[in-house]
Amino acid sequence: MHKTGTSSIQDSFAAVPPEGFSYFKARGNNLNQWSRVMFEEPETLMQLPWYSQASDAERQAFRKARAEESDREFDRVAAAGVPVIFSAERFGYMSEPSVARFRGWLAERFEEVEIHAYVRDPLGFVRSSIQQRIKTGAKDLSVTPDLPHYQSRFAKFEDAFGADHVQYRIFRRGDLKDGNVVADFADWLGTGYPVEAILTSNESVSVEALACMIAMTCHLPDDIAASVTPVERIRTFALLTEFGSGTFAFSEAAATKIVASIKADCDWMDARLGTPLDRTARQSGDVTIDRLEDLAELAPDYADGLRAHIAAALVPDAPRSMQDLLPALSFVRYAP
Repeated sequence: MHKTGTSSIQDSFAAVPPEGFSYFKARGNNLNQWSRVMFEEPETLMQLPWYSQASDAERQAFRKARAEESDREFDRVAAAGVPVIFSAERFGYMSEPSVARFRGWLAERFEEVEIHAYVRDPLGFVRSSIQQRIKTGAKDLSVTPDLPHYQSRFAKFEDAFGADHVQYRIFRRGDLKDGNVVADFADWLGTGYPVEAILTSNESVSVEALACMIAMTCHLPDDIAASVTPVERIRTFALLTEFGSGTFAFSEAAATKIVASIKADCDWMDARLGTPLDRTARQSGDVTIDRLEDLAELAPDYADGLRAHIAAALVPDAPRSMQDLLPALSFVRYAP
């Protein structure tokens, strides 16, 4: 399940596999694209501009090349004669036929398959997913796309592999081994992992940074927004990930509404876990919000701190449009 430290697990295990295991890599440590190309319906690839614009012959050649790369990677990991780890957040979004194709591919190569899934409580999942969406520059400020959808995510794996082969563990940082999901997952697999090999990826960002990211994405003056290239936007967001230290929480009314809307889904997950997920509306946070637009309204409050951060972090040779963008961001006002 995404938003449970998977990026850190993938980057760490790809660099240094846990003792007694191999890690399957295909064009990166995260197997999202690999699973999409190998097992999902061709229509899902048509959502990618570069793929939809290619000819039929180019698409077939692309899929054939990826399949051949996959076979070579399998030969590499299989040579060690130890269990192999596959990891991708996208597994949870695959259709039932896609999961069946994935199961068939695995059955041809492995005698046994076990599914391990970390499960995050609903409000923690929503908050973390919202952060990720803001960090990628999305303009949709609703919470609907970020609901956990436990049953649709996991039931198809129980159907394809058998419920006895799907294991769940609640993702709660305070309960993780040594407070770290990489060490915890290795422990779950029955092995250890060297502390010095743990890599941290895609960590949470502050409420100050989130407010400024929303302001930058949705409310910049048109003349400045038009001058910013995608690379500059990425560089800017990278700077902002190191700005501020506050956190946000939903108001009790907003949190209660979110949890009530997915009660049946949470009940389904509770039955698998054998213990109820935390659904409390009481959360800790330096800022309490009812809606995501509330974050954008906070951006001007952080202007002084942002200017100081920019002065300390912006390199002298930054592109002119990027230099224009960051100071302008300090003065963004929420404009509905």
